[in-house]
Amino acid sequence: MGYLVNVCRGELLAAFSYNKIFYVVLLYSFLSPALSALREIVEDEKESAGSRIAAARSLLEYGLRLTEFNDILRDLEGVE
Repeated sequence: MGYLVNVCRGELLAAFSYNKIFYVVLLYSFLSPALSALREIVEDEKESAGSRIAAARSLLEYGLRLTEFNDILRDLEGVE
């Protein structure tokens, strides 16, 4: 069982390494407009306080996830 896990892990890492630039660019291309829209809501004083707080919370959550994603990428690069 351990051998199978290591083989699958190795194949996953190889596939990930090969495609990671593509996926990172794709991720950023989808996130950029969404993050810009959230930022506009946060900065728009005409928006309700609830909307601004929800947008700010979303930005913070995405920032945390992006940081975690970068940490995972760094860890995977170290494994290769």
